Amino acid sequence: MCGLENWLAHLSSPGPFVTELLDRMLEFKLEQTRRVSQAGIDTFNIGGDIAMHTRLFMKPDVWREHFKWRDAVLVEEAKKHGVKNFFFHTDGNLMEVMEDLIEIGFTIFDPIQPECMDPYEVKERWGDRITMQGTISSQHTLPFGTVEDVRNEVRERIERCGQNGGLVIAPNNVVQYDVPLENLLALYETAKEM
Repeated sequence: MCGLENWLAHLSSPGPFVTELLDRMLEFKLEQTRRVSQAGIDTFNIGGDIAMHTRLFMKPDVWREHFKWRDAVLVEEAKKHGVKNFFFHTDGNLMEVMEDLIEIGFTIFDPIQPECMDPYEVKERWGDRITMQGTISSQHTLPFGTVEDVRNEVRERIERCGQNGGLVIAPNNVVQYDVPLENLLALYETAKEM
């Protein structure tokens, strides 16, 4: 609404504009949440790219102050109407706030990008409480690897992250034009074989 650069500048020294805008957005999202939840959905999705490859776009304390409680309000509203699963989408590295997101009630995280977060560490730390979606590199293995590289990555992810469930094997992000079709097919064929 004001551009990413301006928005991040506002967040670095928040004033009434930040609070007013976030409160109005929350009001809109709450009504949206009520309507879709009453329609009988079983999974609720909140997204909004809050991270980059190495960390959040903002300090974790800024996210906690302005966003955590607002997302929690949306999750609680959806729970009132019987929603059981909560899906959080952001690219990048969420490690600084993963525990916070789980505390709010998120159970599915998309995408888990191996370039940003170690899928094995995520599985070890939170695998009994979350489902990881993605984990197959769409920046390295899919566009630049061989079919066998793709097959090996899929097998390894399933073996190390798929035990006791909690893994939706998929490209870790949008599949771009540079991914050979045979590599994409190898991802799904290998998953099906396992």
